[in-house]
Amino acid sequence: MTKQTHKLTVDTPKGKIEAKETGDINYPGIVVSVPGHDAVLVEFDSLKGSLRLHAWDGEQEDPILSMDLPSEN
Repeated sequence: MTKQTHKLTVDTPKGKIEAKETGDINYPGIVVSVPGHDAVLVEFDSLKGSLRLHAWDGEQEDPILSMDLPSEN
């Protein structure tokens, strides 16, 4: 059985902005891509039990920002 992946695409004058599920059961999340690279990932970190945000600038392989996000639970 294949899992359906959700995706949202917005057309802009600079290209498409796309948000889609990561598909990782241990780190479920959403990645936002801009033309040429992934820009932002928000995921649940199952090891820490927290939500994490990662951001890339498109020039480096490693994120330029990684941080835990506050949550209500």
